[in-house]
This record gives sequence, C-alpha cells and structure tokens, in this order.
Amino acid sequence: MASGRDRPFQFLIDENVQSGVAEVIWSFGYQVYGSRRSLSAGAHDEDLARLARNLIVVSHDRDFRMLLRQSSFLSRRDLRRVPLLQLGMSYVRSVERTRQCWPIIEHHLEYARTAGPEIVRIVLLEQEIEVRYQLDRDDDPISEGLWGQPQPS
Repeated sequence: MASGRDRPFQFLIDENVQSGVAEVIWSFGYQVYGSRRSLSAGAHDEDLARLARNLIVVSHDRDFRMLLRQSSFLSRRDLRRVPLLQLGMSYVRSVERTRQCWPIIEHHLEYARTAGPEIVRIVLLEQEIEVRYQLDRDDDPISEGLWGQPQPS
C-alpha cells in the first residue's frame, strides 16, 4: 500500500457531506478536495463537472450522476470516469460508517486499479455496500454486493 498522499485515487467531497467524512478519507492517505473550498458559493453545475473529472465524488445525492450527465462539459465517456461514492445513510452515521467500511472500499478501489474494470459507483448503506463496475466501456455496468466481493490477486 502507498503511504502519504501518493495514492492513485483522489476524492471530491460534495457540499452535502460532513467534513468528518473527508477527514476519514484523508486519514487513510488520500488526497481530498472539498467542493465548498474548491468552488465559490453558487457555482454552476458546469464548474462542478469540470472539477469532478478524474476524481471520485463523495455525495449523499442519489442523482449526482444525473447532474453530471446534464453537463455539456463531460462527454459520455468522461462521465464513466467519474466514479461516485454515495453515502446512503444519515449524516450523523456517515462519518463512522465510512471509517468502518473504508478497508472494504479500499479493497474495491485497488481491485479496479489493478484488474482493470472501472468503478462506476459505490453505495455505502447502513447494512451493506454495493459496488458497480464497468467491465468494458461498451458493456452495461455490473453490480456486486458484499456477498460477491472480488478476491485480491
């Protein structure tokens, strides 16, 4: 595992996510950008789409991808390169749940980096984690729950 801030993934924290979630991700050695700090108040969706490119977006919003899809800045191909870590629990629980599940999330990130499938979405819920991979750019994404985790090579 890499140390410091040299890990291959970087995260963009949506404005609706507690700063404690960003601190958890940062504590595991990842670079974290906050949309509140990176963009001015009232920034347009285009600005957010431009910023989200090549980052993993962390949000409570289910429709965050829809917002990006409406952007004229991101092509369909670019959109696939913007993975989403969706927090599907209360704001109060999101920090502890992120900390608790980070080793599993990190496992899936490393699997995607080394084995090739792109992660489309990770949904962190109260009782489970759902992961959606894009195996081939022309294929439909596949979903995988905890019961079918890929094994490290």
